Amino acid sequence: MTARYIAMLKRSTPPTLREFLSLALLKSIGTPLSEKGRRIRRSHAEPSRIKWIKDRVSTILVVAILVATVTFTAGFTVPGGVYSSDDKDTEKRGMATLLNRRMFQVFTICDAIAMYSSTMGSSILLWAHLGDFHMASSATYFAFYLVGLALITMSIAFMAALH
Repeated sequence: MTARYIAMLKRSTPPTLREFLSLALLKSIGTPLSEKGRRIRRSHAEPSRIKWIKDRVSTILVVAILVATVTFTAGFTVPGGVYSSDDKDTEKRGMATLLNRRMFQVFTICDAIAMYSSTMGSSILLWAHLGDFHMASSATYFAFYLVGLALITMSIAFMAALH
C-alpha cells in the first residue's frame, strides 16, 4: 500500500479540490503507484465516467463560448458610445465618449479579462476533447476556474457599464 494508492481509495466521484490536489502532489513528487492502484486507475476510466467528463466539458464549453461572444461584442459597443466622424475635433473622432471616466476603465479592464479567460478556457476544453481521459479531467477543472473568473469579471463589467 503506497500513499498514492490510499489517496486513490479515498477519492470521491467527482473528486473534491483537496483530493485532486493531493493526488496531483503525490504524482508530481514521483510517489510510486502499486499494481492495485494501476488497476483502480484503469477501472476509473470506465465509459460512464468518461461520458460524465465529456458532458461536463461540453456544458462548460458552451458557457465559455457564450461569455467570449458577449464580452467581444461589448468591447465594440462601448457604453456611452463614441464620437462621430463628423465631430469638429479630429482627435476625438471614433474615441469613446466616457474614455476618462473611472468606471469606463473598470468596464474595459473587466471586459478584457472576461474575454481572454473565457477564450483560454474554451481553448483548453477543446483540447481536452481530443486528449485522453486523465488529461480531460485535469483540463476540465482548470478551465472551470477560468470560466468562473470570466463570469465574475463579466458581471463586474456589466455593473460598471450601468454605472
